[in-house]
Amino acid sequence: MTKQTLSVTEMFSSIMELLEQAGYAKHTLWGNMYGSIRSVVSFYHEKGICDYDPAVTLEFLQTVERRYRDGEICREYYNAQKRAARKFEMFHATGTLTWECIKRISKYQLNEEIIIMSKIIGKWRNTWKCALCGEEHEGWGSNPAPLLDCNSALVYPECNQIVVAFRMLLIRMGEDNWYKTIDRSMYGKIKKYAKKHPAARPYAEFLDGYFKNPLINKITDPINYGDLVEEDELDDIA
Repeated sequence: MTKQTLSVTEMFSSIMELLEQAGYAKHTLWGNMYGSIRSVVSFYHEKGICDYDPAVTLEFLQTVERRYRDGEICREYYNAQKRAARKFEMFHATGTLTWECIKRISKYQLNEEIIIMSKIIGKWRNTWKCALCGEEHEGWGSNPAPLLDCNSALVYPECNQIVVAFRMLLIRMGEDNWYKTIDRSMYGKIKKYAKKHPAARPYAEFLDGYFKNPLINKITDPINYGDLVEEDELDDIA
């Protein structure tokens, strides 16, 4: 039996619906996942192809991997693009989406010193300052890209609304690589866009505070959220 031909646009809509049915919040879907999934559709359209083709998806993955190896995109953006492509592959093969979790077990026996160190690192990872508001928090933070490097900072959920707003702005501007930290070049594009679209002016004004210094080429982490482990805990491994 021949499979029914599906357009990537139709598949995109179905995938987003399935993710919402699976329990993903709309702000997660449209703020964190929309761009990477949509980039697969954009890749097809740039080639003038409307219907899904596994060979084109493979080419997309190869292109993303090349960009990652060349340092054009960060690891998190690279992984997001791969996950998006796999969703298309899975939907094409099964007509739905399924989730798997692989249990990983260490083959190495951990000694007491390593266990103590892991607890210290665990506290360091879970006690941090928001890179936007500077408030100290515990637990997991949110990815700050594109305002800050996704590998160097975290933001509080309330501040993450600002981050999501910038992601949506870049998507409206037609920028596929919306996980890339905003640099002076992108800052210039946003300024030009804001002149034609008054609703975008607050975004440009927000960035003005970062780029006042002409020597700044990229937004960097303004808050030192380094190791917050108490000194007496370090004595445990002395």
